[in-house]
Amino acid sequence: MKCYIVKDLLSNYIDDLCSEETNADIKKHLESCDDCRSIYEKMSAVIPQEILPEDKNIDFLRKLKAKMLRKNVLTAIVTYIAVLISFLILARV
Repeated sequence: MKCYIVKDLLSNYIDDLCSEETNADIKKHLESCDDCRSIYEKMSAVIPQEILPEDKNIDFLRKLKAKMLRKNVLTAIVTYIAVLISFLILARV
């Protein structure tokens, strides 16, 4: 089997999607070809996935929640003061 064919089929070979005959031919080729074997080893190596820490998302949500809470508390205080002043003005009239 020629190298360009093996290189085209390597991803299918790694995923075990080739027929038994093709798998046997690729395996035989990999045993004799250092270049293709090197490519195969690189392709079949486990790639560590970068997992973003959830703390960043949680931290963002905590900050957003705190900001919204401050805004709501401030709104409640201003409303309470406005209502209190209104009652005091009406009580004097």
